[in-house]
Amino acid sequence: MRLKRIKLAGFKSFVEPTTIPFDGDMTAIVGPNGCGKSNVIDAVRWVLGESNAKNLRGDAMTDVIFNGSASRKPVGQCSVELVFDNSAGRIAGEYASYTELSVKRLVTRDAQSFYYLNGAKCRRRDVTDLFLGTGLGPRSYAIIEQGMISKLIESKPQELRVFIEEAAGVSKYKERRKDTVTRIKHTHENLIRLDDVRSELGQQLDKLQEQAQTAQRYTDLKAQQRTLQGQITALKWLVEANKIASSEHAILQLTSQLAGLHTNQQGEETQLIALHVQQENLNEEIATQQATKYQLATNITTLEQEQKYCNTRKSQIQQELQDTKAQRIAHEQALNSFDSQLVDAQMIVTALEPDYEIQTTQQQRLTLNLTAAELALTEYSANTAAQAMAYQQSKAQSEQCQSQIQALHSVRQKSQSSVDLVSQGLAQLTLEAQHLTAEILTQGSIIDFQHQVVSEQQANLVMLHKDESVLQCELAQMLTQLTQIKHQIAQDEVALTALETLQNAQTITRSVAFSTEPLWQWLSVLPQDAHWFEPVLHFAQQPDVTTCDTDAVIQALVNEPNSPVHTWLETSFTTTKVVGSLAQKCQNERVPTWFNTIHLLSNINVNDAVLVLETLPIGASVLLDNGIWLQPGGLYQTGLYNQADSAAQSLVVRAQQIDELAAAIASGLQQAQALQLEINQKQEGLATKQATLDLAVNANEQAKQELQQAQQTQRQLVFQQEQNQLQHTKLINEKKRLLDTLADETIQLDELNETLAEYTLQLDELTELQHGKRAQETQLTDAVTSLRNQVQQAQHSIHQSELALQKARSSHSFVVQNKSNQVKLLADVQMKIRQLEDQIQALEEPYEQNQVQLLTLLEQQVALDTAIQSLLANASELLLKIKQTEAGHQGNQHQVETIKEKIQSQELGLQGHRVRAAGIVEQLEQIEVQLSTILPDLPDDADAVALQRELEQVTYDITQLGAVNLAAITEYEIQFQRKTHLDQQNTDLCLALNTLESAMKKIDNETKARFKATYDQVNTDLKNLFPKVFGGGTAYLELTGDDMLDTGVTIMARPPGKKNSTIHLLSGGEKALTALSLVFAIFRLNPAPFCLLDEVDAPLDDANVGRFCKLVSEMSKTVQFIYISHNKIAMEMASHLTGVTMAEPGVSRMVAVDIDEAVAITQA
Repeated sequence: MRLKRIKLAGFKSFVEPTTIPFDGDMTAIVGPNGCGKSNVIDAVRWVLGESNAKNLRGDAMTDVIFNGSASRKPVGQCSVELVFDNSAGRIAGEYASYTELSVKRLVTRDAQSFYYLNGAKCRRRDVTDLFLGTGLGPRSYAIIEQGMISKLIESKPQELRVFIEEAAGVSKYKERRKDTVTRIKHTHENLIRLDDVRSELGQQLDKLQEQAQTAQRYTDLKAQQRTLQGQITALKWLVEANKIASSEHAILQLTSQLAGLHTNQQGEETQLIALHVQQENLNEEIATQQATKYQLATNITTLEQEQKYCNTRKSQIQQELQDTKAQRIAHEQALNSFDSQLVDAQMIVTALEPDYEIQTTQQQRLTLNLTAAELALTEYSANTAAQAMAYQQSKAQSEQCQSQIQALHSVRQKSQSSVDLVSQGLAQLTLEAQHLTAEILTQGSIIDFQHQVVSEQQANLVMLHKDESVLQCELAQMLTQLTQIKHQIAQDEVALTALETLQNAQTITRSVAFSTEPLWQWLSVLPQDAHWFEPVLHFAQQPDVTTCDTDAVIQALVNEPNSPVHTWLETSFTTTKVVGSLAQKCQNERVPTWFNTIHLLSNINVNDAVLVLETLPIGASVLLDNGIWLQPGGLYQTGLYNQADSAAQSLVVRAQQIDELAAAIASGLQQAQALQLEINQKQEGLATKQATLDLAVNANEQAKQELQQAQQTQRQLVFQQEQNQLQHTKLINEKKRLLDTLADETIQLDELNETLAEYTLQLDELTELQHGKRAQETQLTDAVTSLRNQVQQAQHSIHQSELALQKARSSHSFVVQNKSNQVKLLADVQMKIRQLEDQIQALEEPYEQNQVQLLTLLEQQVALDTAIQSLLANASELLLKIKQTEAGHQGNQHQVETIKEKIQSQELGLQGHRVRAAGIVEQLEQIEVQLSTILPDLPDDADAVALQRELEQVTYDITQLGAVNLAAITEYEIQFQRKTHLDQQNTDLCLALNTLESAMKKIDNETKARFKATYDQVNTDLKNLFPKVFGGGTAYLELTGDDMLDTGVTIMARPPGKKNSTIHLLSGGEKALTALSLVFAIFRLNPAPFCLLDEVDAPLDDANVGRFCKLVSEMSKTVQFIYISHNKIAMEMASHLTGVTMAEPGVSRMVAVDIDEAVAITQA
């Protein structure tokens, strides 16, 4: 197996898709520093699964993506693909049949990483497992980067062991063994829980066996009870059958009377229909006439408005015409006035223009004279200023020189004083240094003693802290559990109180002479079905259930004023549940017979429900999901229940919730009490442990404080000693510097005195020249000032003349503009007068035509009013006839309603009798008895009272049995089968665990043997290779322990002539050669498919590089080498050279060279 090529795209500096082939056994990658050579090694490590960005010389995994350069933008993803030649079948498993293997990794900017094997997406672990045992991996001995060669030697024993395991081929088993041990641990925990379940099942089986015997006795008594109930129920059915026959006869008589009344109603309805037809025709004719009248009135109103508008508009136009003529006269007068103003303005402009030209000429002459005078003054002033500046410079230099002389005298005095002070300080520092040395030695002895005390107390403190932590963890878990239990109890108590309050508020209080139970307490209903029962329970006013004798029930209902509205006997229940009825929603085994007659419908309106009700048997009813209950006698709708609130308002579901909450609260209180006892015991133990710990902590803190104080004192003394030495050296240097400075200052003082004498002579000469120049400069200044005043006066006169001339010209232009505007306004006014006269003429013609049309419409309106009054009189007469006919019809209708009410009353009674009879039949079906088989065998003198007494005795015997678990027999069989199954599973798991542990022990022994053999072989090869590389010396490996599964590995090397005690004392080159010896020793035993070396020859001299190259050449016969080097000797060794360049800043490119081909070309 060998590496054929690498494909890079966007990886670090390889922004463009680049393919690097590796055709030879030894390929050298060369190039200048920073060109991206090491990125090739990083790419291989990255593809093999490296997940630490620091090992790839970055801060984050996305740093491997090209981040842009001066001329290129960053890319969004990068990918690297390694292509391997597997023709030798080195890769085992499912990929053994592939002669070529591709491993690819791709990462995007959002840190999503993807792996591919032969183009198929896979996991990182799949890539890692593929190369386990081959020597390849992100941190294997086959990839050695810059600086790693020395780290290999200095690595910890456990880290060095990893290389031996990889060479032995046991690294793959080690990873899987770790997962297997974890699974075995979890399996043991599951077995413990399984033992608890099996123990609990055994206790349950003992209890269920006793309950099954009681259930059998209960079944026999129930069979006898059913026989007695059947005979009593048959007697009740005979009573109801007689009542049904009587009700049916009464209904037939009332139905015949109703048919006669319906015949009379039909005749009256026919007459009413004819009268209503006449009334509609008459109303239509009246409506037509009224519409015509309304249209006529609308036309009249429109014409009147048009006439009124014409008059109003004509008056407005005439008024506007008068106003416009008055404006025309005003414009003509204004035009005449503008002509006279124009003549006056032209005369004023003509008079002002000659004066303005004369003043302008005079001002120009004065300006020329002023310019010449100012030029002369400027030249003279410049000459004077230059002499004054020279005088000031000389004066400033003289004063500066005097200041320097004074300052220099002060500095010399200070320097002399500083020299004296430094001499005194040196003497004082020498005495302090001797004293500090003695104190430092004393503090060192104190610190050694305190270190020993702190170490002993620290060991004791660690043990106490460990014990306290264990107790605190256990106590925290118990307190958390107790808090959760109390919180749950509080929530359950609040919910229980709310439910009981709501339940009591909606429960009707009753007191009767016999034992009853509310029906809602007896029912078992699912929460999602509770909304069907609320309307029924509300309609029946919360019926009760009783098991007492029928005569006793009737007597109690008569005598008790607070007796229930409905009380159902227990014998009125059945086991039959009609599909689609209310009974089907009950979870009880026996349900009220009446519930089978109530059919449930969802998502249907009332009209459709009525049609469904007509198809049902007599006595049946329909209950809709919105609470509406359609009964044969009418419609019942409750406003007390809403389906959306079923879980909160249902009496049935609420009762179930109350029982569950009460049981949960009782169980929680027991758990809380037991847990509180354990917590109290733990807290007492923790308090004792904390008291001991506090004493130990205080003693330890005191010892630490004393140690810190001694250390601090010693550090201060050492610091003072160092400062003393620094200060002594500083003072010596300072004294030397001050003496040199004092000599320099004396020389500077002499030079400054000579310079001051020269500046004084120069100042005397410049003072005499300045006195002569000042008088002449004053004369020139006075002449310039006089000329400036004359120029300003001339400019002022010109400005006044110019303002007067501009004002006159503006007045002339204004008059001309106003005259032009008046001419335009006058033309507009004349045009408007002609338009208004035309509008008045146009309004006069349609006014006369509209007046004639208005008179005609008024005559038609009078004729329509007369016709409408006649039609209204006819309509009143017809309405009176209709009212008389309807009164007679209503009388007949009242009689029909009365008879219908009687029929409905009889039907309700009949329905009640039928329901009770059907309930009796269902009761017989519940006890699996047919009415047809009981009636023939029933004696004529059968007494219901005697049968009831016998039934009560049987019922009493059943009651004496107490709570009976009827499902105990079935549950016993089910739990017995479950325990048998769990026992079998426990046996199988134990056998499997024993087998797995035995197999692991066997593999562990094999692993130890392979590791030991590999260790011995690598150690032997290292002992042979090391002398070859160094020309002598010894090197060997050592184990840190006896257990071959966990022991670490260390390395020791002694080059020729050295007896070093540790590997860390070797130089950088010696460490590099030692590491290479170890790596090549491993390669001899388990050669990896290829080896990557990144500048490992950097710390070697030429002689050692030669030995290194010779060793690599020998091993290249079995291992493919790819290395990076700057050494010429290493480059000459390679069969192929791959150059990496960075002609474009930040972008790497590849240049490949075949050495053999290059030599052939050169020789040719």
